[in-house]
Amino acid sequence: MGKSNKTMLKRFAVFVLIISLLVFPFVLNNKAQAAPHTVISDQLSRLEVSLNANHTITFTLASAWDADEALVLDFVNGDGFDTTGFANTEAEDYDITWDAVEQTLVASGGCSVAALEIEVTTVDTTNDTFTLTRCSGDASSAANAVVVIEIGTNATTPGAGDDQINNATSAGSKTVSLTGPTSGDSGQFAIPIMDSDQVTVTATVDPTITSDLTPGGAPYTCALGTLSSSAVQGCQITNTVSTNAVSGYNSTIVENGNLCSPSVAVCTNNIADVADGTVTIAAEEYGVSTSDANAPGITADFDGTCDDGANETGSAITGTAQIYADETGAIASDATNLCFSASITATTEAGSYSHITTHITTGNF
Repeated sequence: MGKSNKTMLKRFAVFVLIISLLVFPFVLNNKAQAAPHTVISDQLSRLEVSLNANHTITFTLASAWDADEALVLDFVNGDGFDTTGFANTEAEDYDITWDAVEQTLVASGGCSVAALEIEVTTVDTTNDTFTLTRCSGDASSAANAVVVIEIGTNATTPGAGDDQINNATSAGSKTVSLTGPTSGDSGQFAIPIMDSDQVTVTATVDPTITSDLTPGGAPYTCALGTLSSSAVQGCQITNTVSTNAVSGYNSTIVENGNLCSPSVAVCTNNIADVADGTVTIAAEEYGVSTSDANAPGITADFDGTCDDGANETGSAITGTAQIYADETGAIASDATNLCFSASITATTEAGSYSHITTHITTGNF
């Protein structure tokens, strides 16, 4: 071979080497750019074995989702997930957004070349896979778009979803695969199926009720003082009740006998019980009124004053318990005022008069 030919051959070899060095990296970089989807999660409405659950799958696309490209969700047949009930004719069971932009889901064959349309191409309930295809002629998503796919009754567009995926029949980590939409792009995530996903929390609240008479302390007294035919004498006590009884409480009053002199045991004289609902000046009458206007027993309403010398409303106190305070639910510090009042005539027998009233509060738990 001549010297000139050898020189030309060397130059050609160098040229081929240079071209190879320039082109080979480009070829490598332009192979199917397989890349993993990232930040993948699946929030379920329930994690317990064999229960129906909604899925909210979120991930960042490895590449743009272009028209005619399909994304396949594979719930790994054999792990026990059950997609029975789903169909590629029921687009209402899915919602999809990317970068918070709502996409329109259409049933298989329903693409209208409108913007932002994704077709539910196939649902394979045997192998538990869902194939979702960007409609032909539609715009592409941005690369690295955040995609959110809702599957189940949590889907609301284009209609309310009415199917849910049945969880695997055994507890443990269950793998779900994402394939596409760009050729070679993929991802996997895991779901922690549990034997039970709920905890019953229990607590007990003990029943409570208190009833306290004021003013003064035990033994309680209510002094009417010296009775007069020219004024009504009165004295007031208050019963304060607190209870957590679900149906409230009632307080009753009962006497051991009439207001007598010298005593109930030896009742030589007594002051008559009021009969007309009012203890009136210059009439011999004795009774009690309550500030609880709805009390079903003692019906005389306390007018807010007691021992002011004026006529007082009053009901007779008897040997049968009568309700003077009640509530229908739990209540705190419910104060009921009772006004005992008496009047006499000019001929009412002199003496020291007394009797005992007993107050019973009952909770309705």
